[in-house]
Amino acid sequence: GGGSALSSILTSSLERRSYNVTMDTPLSALPPMVITYRLAGVDGEATEDQVETLVDPEEPISSASPDEEERLLDQQYGITRIVTEKKSSISVLVKAIQTQVRNELRKIRRDDVVVGGLKAGGILPRSERNASLASFLSTAPSGSLTLLLHVSKLPSNRKRLVEARAPTLLLRLLLDVLNAIDDPTERDSGSDAAGSLVSNPTAELLEELIATLASDISAEEDEDGDAEEEQGTSTTLP
Repeated sequence: GGGSALSSILTSSLERRSYNVTMDTPLSALPPMVITYRLAGVDGEATEDQVETLVDPEEPISSASPDEEERLLDQQYGITRIVTEKKSSISVLVKAIQTQVRNELRKIRRDDVVVGGLKAGGILPRSERNASLASFLSTAPSGSLTLLLHVSKLPSNRKRLVEARAPTLLLRLLLDVLNAIDDPTERDSGSDAAGSLVSNPTAELLEELIATLASDISAEEDEDGDAEEEQGTSTTLP
């Protein structure tokens, strides 16, 4: 009965502990896996939570229900709320991003002057003449900008970012980036490479952030408009 089953489990456990398993051990040589079942309602109610469905932690969030999606987002990015607890913290983060990006843009303009301006350099593309531009086009976004992306994953954080005018500041920064990496000589000449320098990892991340925050602004305006319409309707009814 129960004693023999317990004995089998302990014996199998001891056998597994003494088994020398390495990365080269074939699957056929591994000991069987022991599974212990706990039945609810038999010999007393089970104290463990009953699991009716299993959630894959690697499952894409898009396939989850709205409540589950919110829970998963909170589990992954909940710690980022510390950044938006104070409005000054958001300001510090955005200013750090502005400083880092504008320092890179300043290097690009400096190298343009060193190589003789945009019209110098013969047939070489500007990205090959300007070492700072080449580095900026291929370098991943700064850690501060990546942190802001994680912060924007939570709706409550996005609301605070909008209140702190982050979309406006990020849009200005994006325009500065696009102006710095654009090559007027290639655009005017109609070169095939003209469209290859219109973006880079930093610009793409800025665009993603702005689009995310802008969608929240639009949704909030729609909700306010609906509320005003409902209020107007209720006041005109007899």
